Amino acid sequence: MGKIIPTASKSATRNLAEEIVKFSMELQYLEHDVEFVMDGGPSTIALLGMVISIRQRMGFKATKLLGKPHCKGRTAKVERFQTVRNQATALVCHIEDAINGALAGTHGLRAYALSHAVWLLNRFHCHRALQSTPSKTLTGREYTGSIVPFGEFVFGFRKPLKRKDGSSQWFGGIWIGKEESTDMNVILCKTD
Repeated sequence: MGKIIPTASKSATRNLAEEIVKFSMELQYLEHDVEFVMDGGPSTIALLGMVISIRQRMGFKATKLLGKPHCKGRTAKVERFQTVRNQATALVCHIEDAINGALAGTHGLRAYALSHAVWLLNRFHCHRALQSTPSKTLTGREYTGSIVPFGEFVFGFRKPLKRKDGSSQWFGGIWIGKEESTDMNVILCKTD
């Protein structure tokens, strides 16, 4: 199971460490000692220290193991998720092909593409050895929700507001994925 947490910089922050701990809890890593493996960069070492500290303060076991330079043995599963970057690029290229042009100034859209790419891989990429998707392995069931192509123009219904300014309850935007915990559709739209 993979997760993307877009950040503004490579520096370790408490918010990022809390997101990693939260993800470990979502994966049910509660009772056993969890071994976190990261590369030896200064920012990842600092982040790893924060993650271990938070989990230990919560009463959950955690240890750290630094990857050896140029050795993929410990980080092979993480490195496999480099596929996410390629998947996100394919999603953005799909939109550019549809509009017959390049997207400019879309760093936010690219972050959504990364999040949606990992969401797709978690639910639809079948692991060869397990004969299961990561989502099915975790939840015990196949994902059966409906999705729309990334970047598709869709309409959303705004809940009735108690204002009478004549504005439409329907709004248009592009579909950029589903919310992880509630499976609600996420639409990127221009706000007034």
